Amino acid sequence: MTRHWTGRDILFVLIATFGVVIGVNAYFIIEAERTWPGEDVAHPYLQGLDYNQTLDARARQRALGWRASIGGALSANTATITVRLSDNDGKPITGQALTALLRHPMDEQRDRAVTLRETRNGIYVGRATQVQAGSWDVIVTRNTEKEAPFEAMRRLWLR
Repeated sequence: MTRHWTGRDILFVLIATFGVVIGVNAYFIIEAERTWPGEDVAHPYLQGLDYNQTLDARARQRALGWRASIGGALSANTATITVRLSDNDGKPITGQALTALLRHPMDEQRDRAVTLRETRNGIYVGRATQVQAGSWDVIVTRNTEKEAPFEAMRRLWLR
């Protein structure tokens, strides 16, 4: 014998279906709000206004002709960042004051500043502690106000 659908059955199926959809959407909204860290850069509007200065700094950096090779390794929650700095001819560039920012792409609370020290001609090494395995951006900058700026960036997978 076949059962016939009544108006009450259809109403229950509609309420249950929309209840599940609304419940899942509410869960996704709550999780998205809970895990989103917010703006990636403080004052993005002001940064946009200064973009011409950024373009000028990049042009001066290109004129230097420097190249940076950035690598990293992770051991016991300590990241070792290695930067090889050379000119257009491949000659090492020595005597620079470099720093690196080990930046987590999703959580700025995990970011770590790293001071790089020259260990050999043109090779700079620094360490950061309390680093978890995963994807990290390494941003290397030269600490100078008088000379042309230098910045290099690379995404690394530390494991």
